[in-house]
Formats: sequence, C-alpha cells, structure tokens
Amino acid sequence: MNRADDNRIVLQKRATRRAAARIRAGKSLFYGGVYDMEAKSLRLFCNRIIEPKSDLMIDVTPMDRPAMTVMGKAVWIRSLPQASRYRRQVGVRLLQTCPEYDAYAAELARFDGEQRSRKRLTDVLGIDGEEDLAGAVTLDVSSKGLYVRTGAPLEIGREIDFRLHGDGLKKPLKLKGKVVNVFACEPDDLDLPYGAGMKITDFDCDDETLYVEYLKTLEAFYLVNLPENAQSASE
Repeated sequence: MNRADDNRIVLQKRATRRAAARIRAGKSLFYGGVYDMEAKSLRLFCNRIIEPKSDLMIDVTPMDRPAMTVMGKAVWIRSLPQASRYRRQVGVRLLQTCPEYDAYAAELARFDGEQRSRKRLTDVLGIDGEEDLAGAVTLDVSSKGLYVRTGAPLEIGREIDFRLHGDGLKKPLKLKGKVVNVFACEPDDLDLPYGAGMKITDFDCDDETLYVEYLKTLEAFYLVNLPENAQSASE
C-alpha cells in the first residue's frame, strides 16, 4: 500500500472471489452468496435449509459481469457462526456450467496460483479486538495468516492483539498479528467494505496448538467433503 502526498491511504483492489447468487432448489427460489468458485465446484452461503443431494440451479452474478447459470448438487452442509450474515455454507458439485462461468473460474484460479504459495481454507470466524475491528470476520485462514474483512481500513505494518472465536474453535484464541496488505472490496453480502491480509506473529499460551488442531480439522473436513470428490452425491 502506498500513501498519496496528502497522506490518504491508497487501497489496493482485490480480485473478488465472491458473487451474488439466486438459487432455485425444487420449487423454492431464494438468494445468497457464492464463494470459492472453481471449475467443478463452488461454496454457497445462504439462510435456507438445503438438504444434501438437493439439485440446485444457481445464477452466479459477480460485480463486474452478467449472471452465469450453473447447475449442481449439494453434497455437504455446514453451519456458520453468528459473525456471518448467512447461517449455512453449502458445498456444491457442479454438473453443468456455461462458457462464461468456465472462463471466470479459470481467471480466479490463475490469480490464486500467482498470488498464493501457502494453502488457505475458507472459514468465517469472529474477531474481537480494538475498536476498528468491531464486527470484523475472517474469510480465509492458514497456518501463517488470515484474510479478514473490516469496517474501517487498517494500516499496513500495524501490529494488533486480537481474539478469534467461532463454532469450529474449542475456545476463543488470543493472537498477535501484523497487517501486510489492505484492500478495498467490491460490494457484496458483507457490510464490511475493507479487507486486510494479516500475518500471525504470536499466540497466547497454548493457543497455537489449538489453532493448528483447528486447521487440521477444517482441512480434513474439506478434503473428505470436497464437492468434486463426493461421489455419493450423484448416487
């Protein structure tokens, strides 16, 4: 992040991996958000109850392009913490896509391949800390850092003491972190217009052990339940 001559913070733009979604499941029509769009799968956020193996038609609408219609099958359902606007996350195995979606998923994959050397996992955890972290949440977690969404921009180089909390954690964890990137985010389903990449620099007591256990549990869940590997969904 650079600073302009008038000392205003100049924010980077982050390639969005989220999109609005209109979902049809049977006779029900409702709205939600899409995250982690890949060639053969996506993750869907919504408040409706969707049963595993449900057939879904989804109109995926990123901010910068028209709606793209895909069809798939729900293969797993996961509850989200209260920090998330949506209550459920749904893994969808795609059975039919369109050329526009295929091109968009390939574009996101190229961006991730260029930008990331360490595995990251999607999970929404609440963040407690200083005043400008009120309501903040994680979107991606990894062994060395977090991608967080905030209501106010954080300053690169700032060191922060904070806590992570959520259903996937045995207890709230106390961490120290350093802001390494700041992003202006495209409008989406979160009322949090800024993003930040945060490097984890320290843990309180045994919280590092608990965090590593949490990541292993989360990774095992996604490994077993990846939509493209969930053959039982098509039985």
